Amino acid sequence: MSAGTGHRGPRSAVRGSRWSRALIASAALILLASLAGCASPSGSHVSDAASPSNGVESTDKGPARPVGAVPVIVDSVTDGDTLRVTDGVGTSARVRLIGVNTPEIGNPRECFGTEATARLSELAPIGSTLWATTDAEKKDSYGRLLLYLWTSTGTFVNFALVAEGYGTALMVPPNDRFYPELKHAEALASASGLGLWAACP
Repeated sequence: MSAGTGHRGPRSAVRGSRWSRALIASAALILLASLAGCASPSGSHVSDAASPSNGVESTDKGPARPVGAVPVIVDSVTDGDTLRVTDGVGTSARVRLIGVNTPEIGNPRECFGTEATARLSELAPIGSTLWATTDAEKKDSYGRLLLYLWTSTGTFVNFALVAEGYGTALMVPPNDRFYPELKHAEALASASGLGLWAACP
């Protein structure tokens, strides 16, 4: 409000509050739609958040959640690096975690596959809210969303699986935003004999 126009009355304040809430809700819906690969004017915002030029701070939980990450709800866990989530508009999608590869639990079952699946289930329990962002590509050749995920307490899920020895760092170009951090975490886990590095000769 410009100087000299006086104070807003109660009705104007209510209208302003409702308008602000509507704008916030609309922005959230657009960001969620972009994760599912829908065309959206804000698609570039998600790409910006996943750009290697946008540095993020690191903690003992791994690189911090970047600005632009959006909430998703965990529906189920398939294995150590695959799960299903639902976004804020009710769209359910399969997700492949970026930058990490865990042992398989199919036939044949690979060493430490069960443990990796159990650990992802702990990090991403069914019904929990995670925060997601993409990289250069939004989907893989199987149609799964490619995501980095963070817990509500700030733990970088992809990073934790590697750092704790439940999986190895994986780089599939051009999705490499956090690969240096993941590769370093793998080296430390290997040197320390954590998880699969000790259990799987």
